[in-house]
Amino acid sequence: AQVDGLSGIVAIAAGEYHSLAVKNDGTVWGWGDNSAYQIGRDAPPTTPTPVMKGGIGSVVSVAASGHRSVALKADGTVWQWGFWQIPLPWGDSVYWLNRYVGDAEAVGLAGVISISAGSEHSMALKNDGTVWAWGVNSHGQLGSGTVWNYDPRSVEGLDEVAAIAAGDRNGVAVKADGSVWAWGANFQNYLGTGTYSAIVPPTMVMGITGAVAVASGEQVIAAVDGFGDLWRWGMSYPGASPWTLYPIGEPKRITVF
Repeated sequence: AQVDGLSGIVAIAAGEYHSLAVKNDGTVWGWGDNSAYQIGRDAPPTTPTPVMKGGIGSVVSVAASGHRSVALKADGTVWQWGFWQIPLPWGDSVYWLNRYVGDAEAVGLAGVISISAGSEHSMALKNDGTVWAWGVNSHGQLGSGTVWNYDPRSVEGLDEVAAIAAGDRNGVAVKADGSVWAWGANFQNYLGTGTYSAIVPPTMVMGITGAVAVASGEQVIAAVDGFGDLWRWGMSYPGASPWTLYPIGEPKRITVF
């Protein structure tokens, strides 16, 4: 069904419980769950119709996770609001401080051309072909061995990147040569890298070349190649039992009629 009250839209994003849209005037509009301010401080906890996010403009694209929103401005800076965690050292362990932020905050990046958001981490692609990530690193989704990065850091071993996607707890990138690289959570080799454990640093996905775009969900990854063919890999349901998963480790071309 058509979303009421929106026109002139140039970009959209869907999180787990909320949606975002960018108008051609650079404003951001959101609707759905707002329990963590992922739509904005002034919106009600449940927002069934789109409302404008105050305090931010000149936006060209957005990304949404479960309880966080990320925006890319025309000047190449990245902003975020909603819920995220800040780790605080506590003896030999880490205490996680919950933050609920209603006003957009800059994340300290410039020269960004693309953004993506996972469940607990975010990613950005710079105009120099480098990939940056920040947030929780429970499964290596930041592409490094650190436990967390509140501030963005460059993903190890990646350059000349043309496209990115943040999955639930993983990251995927397409290089200029058409190769696909993945890192993070890798249950049953659904990243397609040939192993059955978390991947750090990024490793090339086997069986696909000439990719131009990629998308990642919790356990499913899809890519488009230069011929317009669609590829997918990860976990799948065989059909007999909706709760039985089987791995598709190597990318498979999908026939589209």
